[in-house]
Amino acid sequence: MYGSGSQSFSPVNYDNPLRYYRLTERFYGVNDASASAAMRDWYRIGTNPQNMATPAASAGSMGTKGIVAHTGTNDHTIWSQYYADVGPLVPGAALTIRVRPQAGAFSANAAFTFGVQGVANVAPRVSAGIDFLGFRYDTGVDGNWHLVVKDAAGGAGAETTVDLGAVDTTNWTTYRLVYTSTGVSGYTNGVLKGTAALTHLDTARVWINAMSAYNVSASDASQRICDATLYDLIVPTGGW
Repeated sequence: MYGSGSQSFSPVNYDNPLRYYRLTERFYGVNDASASAAMRDWYRIGTNPQNMATPAASAGSMGTKGIVAHTGTNDHTIWSQYYADVGPLVPGAALTIRVRPQAGAFSANAAFTFGVQGVANVAPRVSAGIDFLGFRYDTGVDGNWHLVVKDAAGGAGAETTVDLGAVDTTNWTTYRLVYTSTGVSGYTNGVLKGTAALTHLDTARVWINAMSAYNVSASDASQRICDATLYDLIVPTGGW
């Protein structure tokens, strides 16, 4: 027991580089241009990609970046770290994001995602064949956030999802996924919402960090559709 004297409590040191890959982005950097977003050098790619917005930090945030949708219909902006690959995923991996969608900016015209994916230049919508593990809002689905496990090998739509609840445009919301040997569990503000099967998880590939915004209608071109204040990915390396 903790404090008994016979055993000691030792928290897991996720910052041990031999045992874990970890990327924590709190978006407190001032940069928003290509190859310099925030502090961790997110690389901007896509079709006519847009810079991130730099809204001031607000209550509930540690620093803020606005995720900006593309200028044209069905175009997308993706911010990735494909020059710093995550590597293969193994059970024990976890991703936490803290976000707040923009009121009125996204409900009918946009999709946006946070997670890890197999290639840098594809937005992981339902219609796309791409390896993806993370979180998605897509106007083509419904008005809710979803945990998504997506497999390129199965083609477009080969995915398993967990409904994480409706978007909240007023308050910051924390979403977390945990990959285990039996499934991928999704949490909203610490509450378990469900577990996705591993049917569509590609365990053999190298992954990259990615955030994307996708404009469905040109009538809302170059809109800031979501703000992010935390992106935290932890992946066991198998080291000691």
